[in-house]
Amino acid sequence: MPLFPDVPRHFMGPSTWSESEFGYYARSGRPYAARVRALIEEWFTAYPRAHQEELRAGFESNFNSAFFELTICALLQRLGCTVDVHPQLANTGSLPDFLATPNDGSEPFYVEAVVVEDMSDEQRRFEEWKRRYLDAFNTLEYPRLWFLMNGLDGKPRGPFPVRRVRDFIDSLVSSVDPAVLKEKMDDPNAREVAAGTFMRDGVSFRLTILTRPASLRGNTDVRPLASSPGGVAWGDRSPSLISAIDRKATGYGVPDHPFVVAVNALSRWGVDEPTIYSALVGELNEGAIFYHKGAVQNTRLTGVLVAFALYPTNVPVCPAKLYLHPEPARELAGPLLRLPKALVVQRQFVSTSGLSLGDVLGLPDTWVPRTFTD
Repeated sequence: MPLFPDVPRHFMGPSTWSESEFGYYARSGRPYAARVRALIEEWFTAYPRAHQEELRAGFESNFNSAFFELTICALLQRLGCTVDVHPQLANTGSLPDFLATPNDGSEPFYVEAVVVEDMSDEQRRFEEWKRRYLDAFNTLEYPRLWFLMNGLDGKPRGPFPVRRVRDFIDSLVSSVDPAVLKEKMDDPNAREVAAGTFMRDGVSFRLTILTRPASLRGNTDVRPLASSPGGVAWGDRSPSLISAIDRKATGYGVPDHPFVVAVNALSRWGVDEPTIYSALVGELNEGAIFYHKGAVQNTRLTGVLVAFALYPTNVPVCPAKLYLHPEPARELAGPLLRLPKALVVQRQFVSTSGLSLGDVLGLPDTWVPRTFTD
């Protein structure tokens, strides 16, 4: 049974702000969405059948986590491993995601996958409210106008105030001299009409009103918001990484095989190797995953495989690297070492090249869409 419904798809527009990734890929008729669906379906078919229903539910409830687990399983299979899902450990009731048994006869190893984002639960709820607010704004019908919104903030008291926002927009437009407004409306190019700050019902934002280009006027498929407020960088990303990796590294007792935590480091602001260094090694007077104030710790953890912001649209070109523990209780051997990797030597990363995700998964760089209308 396929993961996505087998239905006609005619919708060629963008997703709404609050729409789930799974929901959008399920209904989009865009060519790039079809490529993503085909790739996910291919990997889903190869996923151990007894666990497909659980993964299907995961895609609908938490797309990013389910997609990352599926990608890790596909990666292990393409590296020549037989993959068991939720293997039983001898000394704990906790079940890691995968046991990978290499076909080359090297020792099996466990893999636990986790997605790490750089927002707290409170910050995530705030971003979800913003997305719902933007979706509500985009239901307003102004077929000849476009809007630029900046600085959306606040603690709303109640649902989106449709009438008050309409009154605010209408008051800005009516404040423009009619002759000037007509001149701008007659211009086939986008022209700024007016701007002002909305502050009502616990919400504030700065709104700039423009005329739409002539080619887009009256097109109901074009959303009113031509531009929306950017997000906020929530600060240092390493504490989130440390917390997530430590929770996984210490949650399975003492594994009887090498144990790898695979991390998809998602951040709108990027995660770089200095951030990974801070999380895994840290400074001498700090706590990190591999060291605590200079002393080695978490030796049950063999390594951390980091994907630097993996999404369905960038699989072949997403950087990934395996960071090996300097003194693991169990050494890793076999095909996972064919990926780019880093050893810790005198508390510094020493990196070696290896196969990219695209190399292993058989996806060329050209698989990545040039634009999201491709």
